[in-house]
Amino acid sequence: MLQVRSLKTAVKIDGTDHLIVNGVDLDLQAGETVALVGESGSGKSVTALSIARLLGRHLRTVGGQVLYNGRDLLRLSERQMRPLRGREISVVFQEPMTSLNPVLTVFTQLAEIIRRRPAEGLDVRARAVELLDSVGISLPEARVDMYPHQLSGGMRQRVMLAIAIAARPRVMIADEPTTALDVTTQAQILDLMQFHIREMRAGMLLITHDMGVVARYADRVNVMYSGGIVERASVSDLFARPSHPYTRGLLKSIARLDRPRVARLPAIEGLPPPLTARPAGCPFQPRCSFRIERCSQMPPLEPVTPGHDSACWRAGDLLDSMMPPAALAATGGGA
Repeated sequence: MLQVRSLKTAVKIDGTDHLIVNGVDLDLQAGETVALVGESGSGKSVTALSIARLLGRHLRTVGGQVLYNGRDLLRLSERQMRPLRGREISVVFQEPMTSLNPVLTVFTQLAEIIRRRPAEGLDVRARAVELLDSVGISLPEARVDMYPHQLSGGMRQRVMLAIAIAARPRVMIADEPTTALDVTTQAQILDLMQFHIREMRAGMLLITHDMGVVARYADRVNVMYSGGIVERASVSDLFARPSHPYTRGLLKSIARLDRPRVARLPAIEGLPPPLTARPAGCPFQPRCSFRIERCSQMPPLEPVTPGHDSACWRAGDLLDSMMPPAALAATGGGA
């Protein structure tokens, strides 16, 4: 349904383009949730904005394809792209207080999207109330006329979800949709998103840094580092057999419920490289305890087992010396 091929997005700094997204490939099928994970600054959100063609004026896509049902979105004019947003592709943004318009009521913002898929005899207000009720907002008849600042953080995020599903899109991009919410509200929001994905036979690209969320809600995972995909696999395979040192570092940093408490969790030493000074070869090598001389050359993203790809020269060695499996239950998944 959605295919991203060799996507490259750059920011211009001092007259020079620096790649934030560097050759990303993604696939999304109907009815599935694909996770995109990685540290802050790895390029996850810019990938999402590139797919939806919502980049700011300092960013631009410089290569690749974004194919939606075989149609390259990057070749469409803004006039051609506008009807697809909301109706075919929707985005749930990270922070509703900056994504919702503070001077418009919830009804006004919902109505704009509802009217993108008109139907004969459609009562827009009744549909807006129905949507708020479907995402678990109590007293929807009253809250539909409220402004965002009159709602709690969890309610604002539910409004964002209602807007995202209002026109029954086929692709939903959720960019850290539960940031700063308590764990109970987070679970409620994600459960609602999964329900609507199944009901609409849509696909969801879930952007997060929470591996517990990935374990519970995603079908497949793409691990992103310094603008590129370094590992991708099914959820069960990635957690049981991580084949990239960066993925192993992310999993080791998770607090485990099935082991004695430790005073300090293992951390990945160092910081991601800046855009203007990426190392030659593998971008993770300065932080990697498994690096070898060959890491000065960029490793390709290629299969290590069927359906499991890794961009590491030592992927096979890492599988052979496998760390103890990170069971889904250890991260809160499968509960």
